Amino acid sequence: MYAIVHNNSVNSWISGIFQERELAIAYFGTIPVDLEPKLLEFPIDRYPIYLLEVERDFTYYRDTDITAFVSNLTLLDDDDWCYGNVYYIDRDWQSQRAGKNYMGIIPHIHLDNKHVLIIRETGITAYL
Repeated sequence: MYAIVHNNSVNSWISGIFQERELAIAYFGTIPVDLEPKLLEFPIDRYPIYLLEVERDFTYYRDTDITAFVSNLTLLDDDDWCYGNVYYIDRDWQSQRAGKNYMGIIPHIHLDNKHVLIIRETGITAYL
C-alpha cells in the first residue's frame, strides 16, 4: 500500500491512500510541490486499513493489530483525553483537492476512554 503524506510546521496529513503504486504516483504528480508531498510505502496488502494518528505521526494497522493496540492502552483518569484518531479506509482514497487536508471526511473516531472501552469489548470491526 502507498500513502501520500504531508508535513509542515503546523500540520501533518495524508492526502491519498492507494493499493497500486502506479495510481499513487499518478496522484502524486497532481499535487503542487509547495505542499511537500512524500510517497510512502507501508506493508499492508489489502483493505481495510486503520490509520492511527497520534501527535502528527501516522501508523498503519490491520483490524487485529489496531484492536490489540487499543486493548493495551493505559487509560488515564480523564474521560476527555484523546489518545489519538483512528481512521477507517476500505478502498483507495484521495483528497477532493490534490494534496489538501480532507482527512476529516474519512470515517474516524477520536480515541477517548469511552471508545477504548467499547473497542476492547467488541473489537474495532464492530465499531468502525
